[in-house]
Amino acid sequence: MRPMTYSMKQVTEMTGVPASALRYYEKECILPFVDHNDKGIRVYDDVNVEWIYFILALPETDMPIR
Repeated sequence: MRPMTYSMKQVTEMTGVPASALRYYEKECILPFVDHNDKGIRVYDDVNVEWIYFILALPETDMPIR
């Protein structure tokens, strides 16, 4: 069974996180393991989406993203 994959647009719609924030999280290694296809386009999977929801929950714990 192949894991589900999502485009950046799909992930922004699912999570409410803007594309600019997703790119920032990846650049700062806050969101690890984002794959890119052969055209260099980001391809997200369920693990990435779980990480995004985890990142979104951090402020509720008073824990900084860093």
